Amino acid sequence: MASESLKSLMNRAHDAQIVLPDFQRDFVWKPSDVVKLIASLLNRYPIGGLLLMENSGVYGYRPLDGVPPQKEERGDVVLILDGQQRLTSCYRAFYGALGNDIKYAGRYYLNYKEYLAKTPESSSDVQDLIVFVPAKKVAKLLDTTNKEQAAGLFPLDIVLRPVRGTDYSKWLSDFTFSESGGDKDKYAYLSQKQADFIRSFIESITGYQV
Repeated sequence: MASESLKSLMNRAHDAQIVLPDFQRDFVWKPSDVVKLIASLLNRYPIGGLLLMENSGVYGYRPLDGVPPQKEERGDVVLILDGQQRLTSCYRAFYGALGNDIKYAGRYYLNYKEYLAKTPESSSDVQDLIVFVPAKKVAKLLDTTNKEQAAGLFPLDIVLRPVRGTDYSKWLSDFTFSESGGDKDKYAYLSQKQADFIRSFIESITGYQV
């Protein structure tokens, strides 16, 4: 069967080109379920196939939970028959879901400081690095990139696209520069860890095929 990159699927979901038929149930996974799925992606494990159908005009449809309202309804959409929970979980992780009307609103992070302290050696170690922060706490404690970097929490919603004035490369480079404090040896060490992180984690997501 044909595969498609996770990035392409998320872009299409964000543009409401991939949608849910009205007969599908609502999103029900809890943050703990989303964390497990993210860990599978970061470990490059398969997450199962999707069942999609071209829209025949018979069924009404709606965007994935958390997708912003569209200015106009699209005609050229694809319906999700199987895979809603996984696709919506990915959307929440890599595009974010902070709206007041969203159940389990919040942002997903990877504890980058913990990664620097101890490189994960197992799949469970990777899962332990993933952190869900509820929306109210994000607004209070992590509402700027500087606050994220001070906490050492790398936001997953900048992996597939730049948001809030930064992308993953800039976020990591700024963190490395700040954390090294002018120490050349520490900067060289953190730069190497940054490169390892991009190769091991970022590219797991940017290159993932579903």
